[in-house]
Amino acid sequence: MAVDPWPAELPTLLLQEGYSEQEAENRLRSNTDKGPGKSRPRSSSNVRPVAAAMMMTDAEKALMRSFITETLLQGTLPFTFPAPDGSGDWLVRFAQDGLPAWSPSGDLRWRVAFRLEILP
Repeated sequence: MAVDPWPAELPTLLLQEGYSEQEAENRLRSNTDKGPGKSRPRSSSNVRPVAAAMMMTDAEKALMRSFITETLLQGTLPFTFPAPDGSGDWLVRFAQDGLPAWSPSGDLRWRVAFRLEILP
């Protein structure tokens, strides 16, 4: 399956404010009759959540909306996104409740916040 890349015309610089990465929560815990509970991996791999935000112009906002609705079939397909540390590209998808939210930021710019899941 071919995976679409993040459009080159869109920014890749993520804002420090609102950015966070988290380890994949992949533990399954169960209680025992006595002593501490047991813990084991739920699966061999899991997604890593990332919260991000960036600044966009009106034109970039329109392009991103088109990318999400048309290319990613309303945000359901995975895509590649440049890793912020320059180490290559991540294979990601938008988190279940992580589609972009735009808020005006003055000077005809938008602050867009979204949540991604880095796929294994």
